[in-house]
Amino acid sequence: MNVNNGKKQWLALCGVGLSSFLGCIDFTIVNTALPDIQNEFSSSFSTLQWVMNIFVIALSSMMVIMGRLGDIFGHKKVFYVGVFAFGISSIMAAISPSLSFLILARLIQGISCAILFTNSGAIISHIFPTNQQGKALGILFGINGLGLAAGPFIGGLLVNYLGWRWIFYINLPVVAIVLITCLCALPKENFKASNGQLDAPGAVLVTFILACISLIFTQGSDWGWGSNQIIGLTALSFSCFGIFCLVEKKSPDPILNFGLMKNTQFSSSSLASFTLGAFYSLAFFLMPLYLDNVLHLSALDIGLMLLPTTAGVAIISPMIGKVVDKLGCKPVILFGLSLLACSAGLQSLFGMNENTIFILIAFLCMGIGWGCVLSPSMTAAVTSVPQSYTGAAIGNLGTIQNIGASLGLAIGVAVFNSQFVEHISAQLAESAQFAISPGNLGKLVDAVVTNFDIQADIANNIILSGFMKSYSSAMLLLAGICSVSFLILLGKMRPATIQGVTESTCNSL
Repeated sequence: MNVNNGKKQWLALCGVGLSSFLGCIDFTIVNTALPDIQNEFSSSFSTLQWVMNIFVIALSSMMVIMGRLGDIFGHKKVFYVGVFAFGISSIMAAISPSLSFLILARLIQGISCAILFTNSGAIISHIFPTNQQGKALGILFGINGLGLAAGPFIGGLLVNYLGWRWIFYINLPVVAIVLITCLCALPKENFKASNGQLDAPGAVLVTFILACISLIFTQGSDWGWGSNQIIGLTALSFSCFGIFCLVEKKSPDPILNFGLMKNTQFSSSSLASFTLGAFYSLAFFLMPLYLDNVLHLSALDIGLMLLPTTAGVAIISPMIGKVVDKLGCKPVILFGLSLLACSAGLQSLFGMNENTIFILIAFLCMGIGWGCVLSPSMTAAVTSVPQSYTGAAIGNLGTIQNIGASLGLAIGVAVFNSQFVEHISAQLAESAQFAISPGNLGKLVDAVVTNFDIQADIANNIILSGFMKSYSSAMLLLAGICSVSFLILLGKMRPATIQGVTESTCNSL
């Protein structure tokens, strides 16, 4: 794809960015509609959660494949397929006659978003010159951050005034704008048939492995971490991974190129992305629970309190792109990890009557740190490989970040729950093995009052103090993860923004 100078270059960024914005907003907007969806279809919670889970599984398992398809068939062509598929799946979701049909639509949306996320970054890296890639990618990921931030707010408005189906109908005019803008502004793609062929066995195996991993960490708490299902899926994942490694070593054009990990800059970016995924998944799960259960804020107030984090990502990303162009990726990523560790450390000090300013400072540190790691890690990855591998690089990096998110949430919640039960048992001087759901502290208070014959205010204090101890432990875990990553990258990552690499290097396994 030729570098396109002038206004069309930035118009193309707007069109591609808007498509990526749609994918990000779709990631968060559905949460606000789940109660209404459940009421309309009279579904159980275990069934309802698949509206979210199937999207995450499809996104995680398909990013590598969709990035590689862009490398092989052309990012522009694959991108347009993703936009059309997203529009069709939005119509399907909006007119869903049943929950099963809605889940199917969300599956297609997840695959579509995998196309948009991987190929949008590759397109932008191709149409902008090297000295402007940091700025352009920073703007792109700033738009992504804005989508994540705007999702719950826009979803709440639509559900409240128009109904839950409009969170999907609203996508259609935006899809039309994306298509018109991109058709007018995207330059002609210099596609070469010699770019390779899709590694079909590798594609099937990697999809199956990542789907199993996603199932393990989304269903582990429901099925039980020691259940036959989880043990079976874990064993199956390891077995398939061994087969996958053998297949990829023999493949002339592997879908997951282990040679990329020999690239210092790419492997460093992968570690930064993995850490970021682990951080935001666990922190964003616990922060609203603290604001709701401990501080007893309304839904609107919770949204406003979280705004420094979500808006921080959106605002800082374009600015960070300019800094990356001047200083390189390493100092920015290290600064971002420092801020994330600082945020977790501050949050570990939260109390039951915490000062609002202190909370906002901690949340703002997370938002700025998020932005400082997100786009620079992607920039370092795409500029460390040949253009023919950028889609695969973005797909690999996105998958690694999603795996980090799954592991971070699973391990963090396990730590939180174990600390919670331990604290309650110690306070009551008995074994209190409750089926703990941190978002349902009121029922736990009632259970303590009923089972142990103590006053409600005392029971409430025991539960809330247990929550705060567990919250602190989870945040200290995140601070430790960020600190370890910081020390590794301090010695490992190269200071330059761009690390030259040849296709022969990428092809060496």
